[in-house]
Amino acid sequence: MADMVKPEPDDRTAASPSVKLEGDPGPAGPFLSNLAIHFPDIEHTSSFAWERESEMKISERVATKQKALDDAFHCAEGIVNLITTTCDGEGPDVGHVQKDSEIQAWKEEIYRLKEQHMSLEILVGVAGATGAGKSTILNMLLGRPHLLPSSNSEASTASACQVKYNHDDSPNHLFRAEIDCHTYQEVLCELKKLYEAFGQTFDEETLSSQMERMEQQVNNEVFIREEMKKIKAVWHLEREQVENMTPETLLDSNAHIRELLGSTQSISSADIKEFAELVKPYVDSSPTPQGFEVWPLVKQAKLYVKSPVLKEGITLVDLPGLSDAVETRARVAQRFFDRLDTTIIVTRSSRAIDEKTGVDLMNEYQALQMQANGTFRKKQFCVVASQMDDIDVEGFRLGSQVAKANVNLQSDIEEIDRITLEKGDTEKQLRTQKKNAEVCQTRLEKATRLLRTLEAKKNIGKTPKAEKLHLEKLEKARKKVSSLQAQLANHQTIVDQHHRKLHQLDESLEACEGRAKWTCIRMRHEYIAEKIKKNMKSKLYSSQDQGQDTNAENDGIVEVFSVSAKAYRSHLGGRPPENFPGTSYTGIPQLLAWLRVSALEKREAHLDVLLKALQRLLNGIQQWSNVISWSQTVSFSRRTVEGILSNVHENHKKNLDTELRRWADIIVAIDPFESIKQELMVSNEAVGTVVLKWAFKYPEDARKLEYMAHSTYNAILRRNGGPFLSRGGERRSYNFPESLAVPFLRVMSGNWQTVLHKYIPSHEPLIMKPITEMWHRYVNELVNQIRTAAPAILPQLQECLPVLRRILDEIQLRVREILNGLSRSSSDIQPEFRDALQTRLVPLFAQALEITGTGSYKKRREYLQQHVVERVQPMFDYAYKRMEEAYGIYRKNVLYDFVYVSTFAFDKAKQHFDLLLANLKKTKKSNTRNDSPRHKEEVDDSIALKHNVARLAQEWENMWRFPGQVEHISDSLELPLRFVKRSHDLEDMEEDSDEEDEDEDSDDGDIDMDEDEEEDEE
Repeated sequence: MADMVKPEPDDRTAASPSVKLEGDPGPAGPFLSNLAIHFPDIEHTSSFAWERESEMKISERVATKQKALDDAFHCAEGIVNLITTTCDGEGPDVGHVQKDSEIQAWKEEIYRLKEQHMSLEILVGVAGATGAGKSTILNMLLGRPHLLPSSNSEASTASACQVKYNHDDSPNHLFRAEIDCHTYQEVLCELKKLYEAFGQTFDEETLSSQMERMEQQVNNEVFIREEMKKIKAVWHLEREQVENMTPETLLDSNAHIRELLGSTQSISSADIKEFAELVKPYVDSSPTPQGFEVWPLVKQAKLYVKSPVLKEGITLVDLPGLSDAVETRARVAQRFFDRLDTTIIVTRSSRAIDEKTGVDLMNEYQALQMQANGTFRKKQFCVVASQMDDIDVEGFRLGSQVAKANVNLQSDIEEIDRITLEKGDTEKQLRTQKKNAEVCQTRLEKATRLLRTLEAKKNIGKTPKAEKLHLEKLEKARKKVSSLQAQLANHQTIVDQHHRKLHQLDESLEACEGRAKWTCIRMRHEYIAEKIKKNMKSKLYSSQDQGQDTNAENDGIVEVFSVSAKAYRSHLGGRPPENFPGTSYTGIPQLLAWLRVSALEKREAHLDVLLKALQRLLNGIQQWSNVISWSQTVSFSRRTVEGILSNVHENHKKNLDTELRRWADIIVAIDPFESIKQELMVSNEAVGTVVLKWAFKYPEDARKLEYMAHSTYNAILRRNGGPFLSRGGERRSYNFPESLAVPFLRVMSGNWQTVLHKYIPSHEPLIMKPITEMWHRYVNELVNQIRTAAPAILPQLQECLPVLRRILDEIQLRVREILNGLSRSSSDIQPEFRDALQTRLVPLFAQALEITGTGSYKKRREYLQQHVVERVQPMFDYAYKRMEEAYGIYRKNVLYDFVYVSTFAFDKAKQHFDLLLANLKKTKKSNTRNDSPRHKEEVDDSIALKHNVARLAQEWENMWRFPGQVEHISDSLELPLRFVKRSHDLEDMEEDSDEEDEDEDSDDGDIDMDEDEEEDEE
């Protein structure tokens, strides 16, 4: 690629609509040869907000363009409805409008563009180990907590599940699902494997040790148990019953189940909870109360819901795993992975930091595959560490050196200890004050009873001395009650102060504990991110060796997010996030923002195509609705003008066809395989190492040389080399053809990306330069011919010239799409190599399985190692040829696509001129019919319709010029640095504490235990 031609800078914004007609406006003379057409810069003449790309960031541009698209469809729909409703049942001069070919073509293109917009698909795959929480996170992204099944103990997602935006607004179809079931033959194939396991024998003569025999027995039983779980879910049969049947009789034992096989089930509902229950038997592997479970029969499910994140064209795919136990489902998952636009891998935070499996999130084949497809970059690949709030702060603080060195964390821990101690002292004082208050309350009640008794005594017949004594006792009792009431009030005040202090201490303690926990979460997140980025970076080969771009956009440094779905679920339920001060602390808003940002490039390209087409259609309907009063002396007809335009169209279309064919030949001649052919030879030693590791339990770890179980090895061979998920114990994924393809991908991926994703797209400005010049010549000739034959319509023709510039923009977008289509072909072509290898390996696997007897495990390994090494070069040649053939299909389509660009351009130009000429009719002398009242009324109605259409078109244009406030995507992807929680000011708390201390000092806190003895009255 050293001789590659460097493309000139893209000058697609160097020309635009407002067109100048240079020269004398007269209809004849030598001036015609000097007439020239110029397209000034579109940005200088157009004030549409969505065209000002250089002034905005991509997030702002896409938001502005999306609003422009919504406004355009709204106005266009109004125009279509106006024409339809006005023309139905009206007079011939109005009714014919709806049947006119130019208006019909305009309406059909509006419908087509709406369909094109709704069909936008940006595939986002979410993968992860069992229990990682990917389905729960998907629910949070959708804002629907209970849509997809989730479980912490087992894999709930039973099949690949796509979630798309629901464009159906019918009341009973707010939530829809289409569920594809496996065919009869697919299920029969899986059942036969189960019956083979039933009849599996473990003869000691075929095994190398007693331990191996026991291990195989355990693995076989694990497989049977897992398969029986599916059988019991669908057919409700026990193992003894199933063993007495055949696969065929089992399938035919339930007529309803038999009817489901190979069918597509449609489900709809207006209620999310009802919908989730209806879908659950098909997508959830957990038991249902009704006992109806058919998830083992489901190949894939498509759910349609209304969610903001899906409205932008994103399709979320909940992948059950590339190594699903059911082969057909594994193939579905693999096909999705091969063509994903964006990849999200979910792992639990605890596993990501503690276990090696948490860091090895992707094998080398998958990394190379994404690299070759151009999606191994942080804008399209992220890792999500779930359950981030599941953390032992004390254990992390003591076990992490980073935590020990964090001053803020240690300060918070000290503050927690201080507050905890102070809280304990305050609680002790509170208990004392409560006890004193209770004693005081008891004494007050007793003194009150005595006072009432004394007050109730009669003094009649008493001596003065006795009466005086009674009054003294009464006064003393009253003072006692008053004193005890004051003491009780004082005790209650102190108790209330202690309660307030405890409340403040609880708030302060909660804030300190929250800060400490958040600090630990942040530190763990940073540690996880560092490990994951380092791991992913090691999978990306250097640009010096592979020609791989290593800039910040494409260096393997992925985005890493820590999230808490549990806390965010509280927010969706209308409650504050659990244990967090705000939703930004849950990590879900940041993940949502990244997901939307990851789709911006594809969305903008999609929006550009639609908006340019809609801009042309707006100009066209404005031309059509412009009521022209033609002079009675016009000496030309519509047929005359159409003939002139037709000749110009045909001549220049031939020229453009020739130029586009020339460029198609140049693009087709670019061979992404050219530099790979010389490096296709892979050393036998490298292949031998790969095949040797097929038998290793941990093939990715050079330090572990432990062999996998004999039965696992055999099962992988029977599964055509994988994908296969091991049974029992630690579940591990294996894929022999993928591992064999890795040496080739190492050579291919860097050059493949350079050619397909950089060099081919760089030809766009080179292609557009001559095309732009040819288009200008086409416009010049149009003006010259019309000036000669029909000068009266030159003003209207000049109004058409901006539309022709729009068509030139659309040509460029279509050329760009063709070139980018070749880039995207990588996702379809590259898997051909793996599949071709698997095709050639299958006979070798079958031959290896025929080896039996003592030591058969070792003999099978040796057989494959010998024969794969001997045949690897023909295998690689065959697989390479398959890739070339697959790419050849895309090459062949390039010629058709380029030629169609020319057809498209001139068809759209012709359609626009048809809208203009719809106003032009051959002028005839006035006659009785034309002057009749009925004819005048019909003409007036037609003019009124066009005026109304023009009003809506002007509204459309105004909405584009003045879009108002546009909300764009937040680009903040970071978790908050600090844990900020509202609480009482510590200084206020300290002031309250001082006041309480003063109150306590003023009262000794002791109750006078001396009681006045009651005197007996004589």
